[in-house]
Amino acid sequence: MSDSDAADLLPHNARGVDLGDFVMLFCADKTIVTRKIAGDHFTLHSGDKSGVIDLHRTWKDGQGCEQHRTIFAMRRDNIPALLRELTWLPQSLGRLLRPLRLGWLGRRGIGIAWGVLPTDEEHISRVSRLGSKRRLVFDQEKLLSGIYAPEYCRGPADGQLLGTGRCTFPG
Repeated sequence: MSDSDAADLLPHNARGVDLGDFVMLFCADKTIVTRKIAGDHFTLHSGDKSGVIDLHRTWKDGQGCEQHRTIFAMRRDNIPALLRELTWLPQSLGRLLRPLRLGWLGRRGIGIAWGVLPTDEEHISRVSRLGSKRRLVFDQEKLLSGIYAPEYCRGPADGQLLGTGRCTFPG
């Protein structure tokens, strides 16, 4: 897959997604997540050429020299064996799930918003635009227009959905 094929995966022929403090870039053989404030980035290589899937962090030290730290590496040939070893995981995690209790949510100031988040290319195209460096930028107003949240879950000043504060329940 070439870099142009990777760009075809996102609407507006974007190469990545701007998520505010983070940027995700999608290339043919890797995905890069950059933290804007910290200036470092994490790279996940698919191992097409080397046969090794690897996740590493890259940053500049105090002298301005680029540093790399491997967080995870695995031969692609070992993936089937790993998946066989993890067959117990879904059943074990399923036991941890419990129904949400409204009283518990209310005591913790947690509200529930419902609606449709964009999942297909057409919907994503309607709520986003192409920003600088061919990065997809979401229009928060358009994105949230399909989501409903009760008034008590909106910020007092700006009306932002689940802004910086907690939900204040009536009564």
